[in-house]
Amino acid sequence: MGKIEEYKPVMALTMIQVSYAGVTLSARATLVNGLSPRVFILYRQAFATIFIFPFLYFSRRKSEITISSLDLRSFSLIFLVSLIGLTVNQNLYLEGLYLTSSSMGSAVSNIIPAITFLISFLAGYEKVNLRDIRSLAKIAGTILCVAGAVSMTLLRGPKILNSESAIPLAQSLLGNILKDQNMWLVGCLFLFSSTLCWAFWLILQVPISSYYPDNLSLSAWMCLFGTIQCIRCTV
Repeated sequence: MGKIEEYKPVMALTMIQVSYAGVTLSARATLVNGLSPRVFILYRQAFATIFIFPFLYFSRRKSEITISSLDLRSFSLIFLVSLIGLTVNQNLYLEGLYLTSSSMGSAVSNIIPAITFLISFLAGYEKVNLRDIRSLAKIAGTILCVAGAVSMTLLRGPKILNSESAIPLAQSLLGNILKDQNMWLVGCLFLFSSTLCWAFWLILQVPISSYYPDNLSLSAWMCLFGTIQCIRCTV
């Protein structure tokens, strides 16, 4: 039993990655079959909001903890974090996923830790010691992640078993001006931009969590603000 307990975090992280892969594949299939990326994000955020607020209400109803209220500063911070991490990030990611492939979407997502480490270092959150093996491992991992993603972008390669068929560009934001030969590169740029937004979102969790420590309420408010912002994007 001791060894099983030791490997539980690794097993959980593996299942999360498998779930991410399944979500990416299903999202790609949904988009190719005609659903607009912006409408897809709106549905996702709306369902998340509908699920989390009743869960938040009933969980706090049985305890003495109340739902934290918002002042002007917390409202502004949560709105900004929702805009960067949910609305802009998801719109860029699904546009890129629609224009490239599910494998490319998954591969580019793997550079998020590397980008987060680099931005955290520039912002002063992460310290680097060239004599420390952990710091050297982080630097080497960052270089490998970025190099692998750039290689997949520039060296597209042949399709495996013709799994990725040609898709219509009508649902894309740039559908009227994109040509098929530019579709892959533009989609990769969307995906890279999405990773930047995701990295900034992760870093912003540090100041916002210290100012607004109610994590469950924070998630609920972000889902609500993200839904409102996505409604505006689809209009």
